[in-house]
Amino acid sequence: MTPQAISILPFSDYRTFLAAHAQEMKRRNTQWSLGAWARHIGLKTTSSLTKVINGERNPGENISNRLIQYFRFDSEEERHFRDLVSFQKLKKHPEVNAFLIQKLAAKKEAGGFAHVDEATFSTLSEWYYFAVREMVNLDTFLEDPNWISQTLQFSVAPLEIRKAISKLIQVGLLKRDAKDRLQLANARIDTTNDVASEAIKRYHEQSLENAKTAIRTVPVDHREFTSTTLVIDPKDLPAAKEMIRKFREFFGRSMEKKKGERVYQLEMALFPVTRSL
Repeated sequence: MTPQAISILPFSDYRTFLAAHAQEMKRRNTQWSLGAWARHIGLKTTSSLTKVINGERNPGENISNRLIQYFRFDSEEERHFRDLVSFQKLKKHPEVNAFLIQKLAAKKEAGGFAHVDEATFSTLSEWYYFAVREMVNLDTFLEDPNWISQTLQFSVAPLEIRKAISKLIQVGLLKRDAKDRLQLANARIDTTNDVASEAIKRYHEQSLENAKTAIRTVPVDHREFTSTTLVIDPKDLPAAKEMIRKFREFFGRSMEKKKGERVYQLEMALFPVTRSL
């Protein structure tokens, strides 16, 4: 199995890249773990790697070299990785890292060097995190990973459910009331940095796979799939996207209930099925 499933070059935060790699490896092999990764690159404990990904420390020369060797970076990728590490180490010293900021910004037009931890990345990249969050409002909700696992339409292990609840609380999307019961929190996650380009892609990939499965497994009276094929002028795409977004917001305001019997997900897709002439 090739370790480098994604390129580091589009990233402006090395931690987001490492978290993205961890998620990809877990997707490809359910037995994969941070512990196995740490052992593979020759670290004595998992904690040092975990602290790097979670933003509790930056990698020193030893860990940096081991990661560079593990990913088999070419010279450009290695320079970019080292620049990202240096940026995090020197970000409190603007007089020192001004050159790095300019250098990195030139590579990434959108800018934005916000840190995205593993919990936030997981929340955005795994489809069932938001499903679990919404399940809190079910009339019959039980904070039992086994019950949640059995209630979800698509297979998710109870252990992953337990992790999801913990991370949803950690990033502020769930909270506990005075009686220690789970309830929704009105938090939001900023997606203006690398997490948008990687975690959101993974989230939609999983959602589309679930949609394909639902076509075969969910009775027609419990689902709705519809499509329209039409000619659209590319200059009208911004307006088309805005119409879809407004409909999604209107649909959410009109249909969402504070308490209910089942969690649904709305998927809408607009994309070209012909090449540009």
